[in-house]
Amino acid sequence: SRMEDLKQGEGVQQSLQISESLHRGAIEAIDGIPYHRDYDSNVYRYIGNGIQELTGYSQDEWTPDVFGSIVLERNNLDSLDEWNAEFLIKTYSGAKKWIADAARPVKDKTGKVIATIGILRDITRQKQFDREIIQLQRLRAKGELSAGVSHNLNNILTGILGPAQMLQ
Repeated sequence: SRMEDLKQGEGVQQSLQISESLHRGAIEAIDGIPYHRDYDSNVYRYIGNGIQELTGYSQDEWTPDVFGSIVLERNNLDSLDEWNAEFLIKTYSGAKKWIADAARPVKDKTGKVIATIGILRDITRQKQFDREIIQLQRLRAKGELSAGVSHNLNNILTGILGPAQMLQ
């Protein structure tokens, strides 16, 4: 009956809302900002709440053109079905931050990419930590090199000073 169909439709709608809420909650738990970008209209159909905290731009201000204008550096990590990149951006306030973008293409029936869905995350602290590890590794290597040179010089000097002391 029509009433049963309506009740069933409401149940499906409720299930979809619960599922969407769980997905968004999981994304937010990893400090992710979900988005849906439409290429035909060149707009973000959806951008998560955290975009303002990350970039200084509100959800209403955030457009593909704004994103493009604040990118200072881009590192692509793409594969065929995944679009992953890291961006160094200049926020609205002028601060520099690294963000990771993990996206998937949405294709039409002909295989043309018409949109992407993805997650943006702030990876500034991770990048700083990686840089500090590299600096520590360089310092360690310099220390090991210095110790080796010092040891070799000591061996040479012992070879010279030993016989010189015997001559005295």
